[in-house]
Amino acid sequence: MLNKDGYKSKWYKNWFGEEYLTVYAHRNLIEAKKLVDLIKKELPLKKSDRILDIACGNARHAKLLARNKHLIFGTDLSLTLLKSAMCHNCNHVFPFLIQSDMRYLPFCNCFDVALSLFTSFGYFRSEIMNQQVIIEFARILRPGGRLAIDFFNPEFVMKTLEPVSERTSGKLKIKEERWIVENRVYKKITINQDKTFSESVRLYSLDELSEIISSAGLKPFKIFGEYDGSAYKHDSSRMILFALKE
Repeated sequence: MLNKDGYKSKWYKNWFGEEYLTVYAHRNLIEAKKLVDLIKKELPLKKSDRILDIACGNARHAKLLARNKHLIFGTDLSLTLLKSAMCHNCNHVFPFLIQSDMRYLPFCNCFDVALSLFTSFGYFRSEIMNQQVIIEFARILRPGGRLAIDFFNPEFVMKTLEPVSERTSGKLKIKEERWIVENRVYKKITINQDKTFSESVRLYSLDELSEIISSAGLKPFKIFGEYDGSAYKHDSSRMILFALKE
C-alpha cells in the first residue's frame, strides 16, 4: 500500500534481504565494537545480564556480546539477515537468534537489558505503532532493567543530507536518493538500474524520543552523541540514550 508520499508503508518487509547486506556492507564489526564497548562501560553490562538485541539484523553487535560471554538473544523480522548472522560467525560463538516482529516480542519480562541499535526504530507511519514498540521494549524488561537506543540525530541528518549518491560494491552499481518530507526521511535505493528498494524512518528530536521512552515507564539517565562516547550536542551524528525501568 502506498502512503501519501508515494511510498510503501511496509517497506521494511521487502528491503532487509541480500541487497541490504550489499548496500550496508561498509557497516562492519569495527564500528559495531565502538558502540558495544560504550554500552558495556556506560549502561553498564554485567556478566549475569540477560540481553535482547531487537531488530538485530545480521547480529553485528549481538555476536560481539556473545564472544564476550554475555547471554545474548537477537530478534529480527528478516529471516535472510538472521541466516546471514549464522553463516558469518564470530569465533564460532553465536547469540540465540529468533525471527520476530519488534511490535510483538515472544517474551515475558525476563531481560535485564534491551538494545535497539543502528536506527532500528521509527519505521512505522503510525505514531501509535512506534510508541507501541517502545512499550514492548519496556514490557520485556525486568524491574531495574535497562534500555539502550541508538538513533540518528535528526539535526545532523537534515544538515548533511546528500540528495543523490552513486557507488559500486563488487559488480553492483548502487544509486541512493534521499529526501525529507515533514518529519520523515526517505531513501530510494536503485541497484544496477533494475532493482529498487526504499527506506522511510521517522525523524525524532531528542525531546520527542525522551518523551516516548518516559511514557513507556522508562527513565532516561544518560545520552551520548557518538559511538566513541562523546557528549551529545545539537550537531552530533547520533542520539544514544540509556533508560531504566524502575
